[in-house]
Amino acid sequence: MRRMKELLASGIIGRAFRAHIQFSHGDIRLFENQTYLFAQPQFAMHDMGPHLLDLARFFFGEPCSLYAREFRIDPRFAGEDIVSIILAYPEFTCHCELSWRTTAYEVFIEGVNGTITWNPEGRITIQTNTGEFSETLVPRSYSWADPRYGFAHPSIVATNTNLLSALRGEGFAETTAEDNLKTMRLLHVALESASSNQALPVQ
Repeated sequence: MRRMKELLASGIIGRAFRAHIQFSHGDIRLFENQTYLFAQPQFAMHDMGPHLLDLARFFFGEPCSLYAREFRIDPRFAGEDIVSIILAYPEFTCHCELSWRTTAYEVFIEGVNGTITWNPEGRITIQTNTGEFSETLVPRSYSWADPRYGFAHPSIVATNTNLLSALRGEGFAETTAEDNLKTMRLLHVALESASSNQALPVQ
């Protein structure tokens, strides 16, 4: 995700005007060690919603408004398992989706000069008027990490290393409590939007 932001900021695809970020729930067996998720009245929005919205903020900043819809498709979950959130910016729209997989990529960003995509295998592809090129980023392997979770488990190491360095006064934390509160505020606006079926301002 850091590399995706670097490419976006480089201007290689020009001014971005729309994006689609999708987090898939993946294999149902991944929930065997989190059985409480089956009984929660809110499932996808509470479990993965903060990650999805945090990533949108990381890429694109603060939206002006949002509209959210929730759906209960898999009967094994008491809460919603499909979520769509439309984030509106002055000249940009981002669709955030939590689902069982509808696309071959997890991040799609389109600009006036091309697109950037990232798929679950770690391949970033840039397509512009001058051609196409790709690069693949593979997570570091750890004996304790479950490979079924892809990038999720290895990313914890980099995150905790950054936070520990900040606590030691050796740098700045990428994620602060203040920043996290902004993400959680956005999540609660999304919950309210889904409940009321209305687009709501983000203040």
